[in-house]
Formats: sequence, C-alpha cells, structure tokens
Amino acid sequence: MKSGRVLLDGCWGAELRGRGAPESLPVEIWNLIEGEQVQNLAEEYVRAGADAISTNTFQGSRLALERAELDTEIDRINRLGVVYSRRGANERVPVYASVGPIASPHEWVDLDYLSELYIEQVGYLSEALADGILIETHMNLSHAVVAVKSAETIGIPSACTLVFQRNENGWALTGGESPEQSFAELEGAGACAVGVNCMSTTDCLEIVEVAATATGLPLIIKPNAGTPAMSGGKWEYCTSPEEFAIVARELWNRGCHAVGGCCGLGPQHIQSAKCKVDESPSV
Repeated sequence: MKSGRVLLDGCWGAELRGRGAPESLPVEIWNLIEGEQVQNLAEEYVRAGADAISTNTFQGSRLALERAELDTEIDRINRLGVVYSRRGANERVPVYASVGPIASPHEWVDLDYLSELYIEQVGYLSEALADGILIETHMNLSHAVVAVKSAETIGIPSACTLVFQRNENGWALTGGESPEQSFAELEGAGACAVGVNCMSTTDCLEIVEVAATATGLPLIIKPNAGTPAMSGGKWEYCTSPEEFAIVARELWNRGCHAVGGCCGLGPQHIQSAKCKVDESPSV
C-alpha cells in the first residue's frame, strides 16, 4: 500500500440484502444457503477493478450469531465466507476477511472474554486461508486493540479501521481518544495498517489529512455513500459512482494509501473509482 494507490472493494451486507438476503437474519447466513450469490459479488468486485476484496463475515462472531441461533454454524459460516471470496477472486487479488465489532461501543464487557471471541472467529478465518484480517467499524478503542491482538495471537496480519465522531476538540472515538492516540495504540498492538470507515464522504475528506499525519502506517479510508436519507421506510444513499470516483481520487491526493467503500457503495462505484486511478497514476 505504501508504494501506490490501492483500490479496495465496497459494501457486502447491503449488496447481498439487495439481492434477496433476509432482513431478519445476519447476512452471513448466505454463506450457508446462497454461496453462489456471495461468490458472484466477490467476482464482481474483482472485475470492477478492486486490488483486494473482503468477505461476508462481518457479523461472524459467536455472540452475533448466537442472537440468531446460528452459533452452532460459526465454523462453517466463517470458513465459507473466505472460500467464496477466494473463489470469486480466483487468485487474482488477495482476500482480507472482515471482522466487525462484537460488543456495543458503550457496553462494558470483560476483555478476556472478548479476546476469546475474536480469537475464535479469526482462527476460523485464518484456517480458511484468508490473506489477512480487516477489523472494521470499531468505535471503542479497547475493543479494537483486543481484536488486533487476537490476529497477532493467531499469527495473521491485520488492519483496523475505526469510526470517529466530531467533538469540541476535533475527532474522537466514544472514549474520547484522538486519531493520534488510537492509531498509536493499534500499531503497538500489531496492526499493519489503520484508517477509518463507515463515515460520510464529507467527513472522510475532512479527517483524511488528520489521519494521514497521525500515523506512519498505511492509511485505509472506506467512506459511506454520503449521508443516508429515509425513503419508503429504508435508508438510501445518494453518492453516485461518478461522485465517489472524485472522492476516491481526492482521498488519495490527501495522503490515503487504500480507498474502498462502506455502506451504499457497490461494484459500480468501485469500477468508476478504478477509472479515476487509471486516469491519474501519480499520487
């Protein structure tokens, strides 16, 4: 990532829901019953130009699956998530398995217990031959650090992206930690790259320069497709593929090493951003 502009994939959950995955269950259930659809999405992201793709395992922890009475399938759900992404990638790009937050950012949870849960999920993902782990959408720094350390324990490289909010002092996590403090602790825990995700394009354009100076690690930015608006009982995002491509180029110009998409950004957005990369090879 340090040597150039890396293009990641976009959203998985909303994309699969749009293709029929049930709203009432974790979208990861499709790894069990609609694997071809999961593989097809992985292949679409590769065809769109992504240099690396993720997996349909964001809610693959035992705790998340237990709520839907799917915890007995935790092994298969995580392993198959990697299998279908690797089949879709067909050895053309690496696969970094997605790991979302296990506990609410405001919820007290025993960190040793949390570590056990992360190690379990990351273990299955590693055994299925994921190339690395992408720990995403964390707002609680102590939870994110535990997640990164779990990957260190397993022996697989990890990156971690956080969700910051603006306060009177700038940008901070739920515990008040700044980007500088957050990224330093993640690097100390063993993260190979850090960044932000699941923030609006506007917020990402504002925070990227702060984030770029806050760490010497490669920086990942995965914005949402703008700020969602409620329409017909559903949240809809307004950023077009062409608009996202402009945002992606600007993120690279402001010091980001890898750009991808979060909520509302699909294969068409990645394809449009790929065209901008090809048009503007210099960083």
